[in-house]
Amino acid sequence: MWQSIIYQLRQYYIAIGRPLHQTEISYLQNAFINIDVLFNKNLPNLKRIKYILLCEAPLWGKQAPHKYIYNLQNQNDSSFFRVKNLKDALLQSGQTPFTNLITKMDLVTELNMRGFLIIDVSPYALNRNDTSINYGWLSRKKVNNYQSLLLPTLGIFFNSKMQTVYPKLIATNDKIKVFYRYPRIEKHLGTSIQSILSNYGISIMPPPLNNIFKQGGGIDIQKLSVIL
Repeated sequence: MWQSIIYQLRQYYIAIGRPLHQTEISYLQNAFINIDVLFNKNLPNLKRIKYILLCEAPLWGKQAPHKYIYNLQNQNDSSFFRVKNLKDALLQSGQTPFTNLITKMDLVTELNMRGFLIIDVSPYALNRNDTSINYGWLSRKKVNNYQSLLLPTLGIFFNSKMQTVYPKLIATNDKIKVFYRYPRIEKHLGTSIQSILSNYGISIMPPPLNNIFKQGGGIDIQKLSVIL
């Protein structure tokens, strides 16, 4: 799979007239492999899937401990998904957490127990420090290359993720709730992502619960509490 993914990245860099250096390729490949290992290591902890949060990709970074929600060697939560976000949303919805919800380990355990899975739609762990492009840059109006880079990878990478989790989807009797972390994913890729999801009998929740992004940053607790 990596060969197809890096081919798409090379083609994209050629199209925008930027050099793709070996150091960047090595970083992205290392991140891709390790993120995939951590995702698959966590998956057995979910007996079934009730919620799917679609995201871009972890920041990761060259320096350990790498930033990824399923990397428990990194014990710090982040604005991507804070422990307090889940705790507040559960309490607001009248539910009692299964765990103490104090540490990042508690956060991941609670999400797993609730059948809440986080899936990245992009195979590229772009960030401001280790790669020459990032998702914020890609989505700017003057650049507008978000779709150009990621659309060719959806059938390879995202569809593969869905194939991996499918056995846990069919183990769920309730309707699976699927929503985005960031609205720009749906803005640029929504039609293609929904097309893939339809093959697995699921769909994105209707607005306003189609994403849990909060203006100014962080997670919209009100939306998350309604979803949960």
